[in-house]
Amino acid sequence: MKTEKRKEYDKSYRLAHKTEAAAYQKKYALKNKEKIEAYQKEYRKTHKGEFKDYAHSYYLANKDKALSKQKEYRKIPYNAYRSHKAQAKGRGIPFDITFEDWFTLWEPHWEGRGANSADGLVMCRTGDKGGYTLDNVRIDTLSNNSIEAWVVRKEDNQEITTGETNE
Repeated sequence: MKTEKRKEYDKSYRLAHKTEAAAYQKKYALKNKEKIEAYQKEYRKTHKGEFKDYAHSYYLANKDKALSKQKEYRKIPYNAYRSHKAQAKGRGIPFDITFEDWFTLWEPHWEGRGANSADGLVMCRTGDKGGYTLDNVRIDTLSNNSIEAWVVRKEDNQEITTGETNE
């Protein structure tokens, strides 16, 4: 166990040799990149729950700050694209649209974008099925997308329970 005097010395030493330590760490990281990445990947895998718990508790403690940063982040088109792609991946939905094609679809509607209200514009998949591909998406209001998804689910349920289609 370190004494207070030793802790104080260590702290002052680190401050005095900050640039040397940073240079050493950078050199070490470049030399051992693959080893470090493998270790980090394994660590994240085995401590996944801890990361989620930490992120969630941080978000709850700093909700206003996190939300404002999130809004600012998503105002930048490429960030919005990356976010959209990541959310699709998290939901298990293929996302096969390049940023250029994605932005071409969104550019005329950029200001109305967002699921903040029923009139907010969202990217919809036809029948709420399949992946995000150019031939399977369109820009529409959140309310229209929700109605379509509800109708499709209702039809799918009817097929499952009765074996009949609604055609």
